[in-house]
Amino acid sequence: MLDGDTIQFEALWVPDPIAKRISVRIYGIDAPEKGHRAKCPQEDILGQKATDFIRSVIASARVVSVRLRDWDKYGGRVIGDVMIDGRSIAALLIAAGLAREHVGDAKISWCG
Repeated sequence: MLDGDTIQFEALWVPDPIAKRISVRIYGIDAPEKGHRAKCPQEDILGQKATDFIRSVIASARVVSVRLRDWDKYGGRVIGDVMIDGRSIAALLIAAGLAREHVGDAKISWCG
């Protein structure tokens, strides 16, 4: 788990044993940043809550699936739809107030 909108998965199909983990940016959302990337203490707290929420949902899941869409604009992650027991993790995060819908428009600050 990296943060509220990026998840790492073990990619068993990758032949290189060192590069078996891929980072998947959850499509269609913006979650608050945490740590040094947060722009204020409130965002850091929300970012940690989003990370903990995803960790909890995945830990209790029976089936986790990812539909890969494309590479993100930075090239280091892929963008994908992540489903937990048939439910969109993006929708779960939005419903919990831990993410906002986002598909390329200007982001809204999580600070105040």
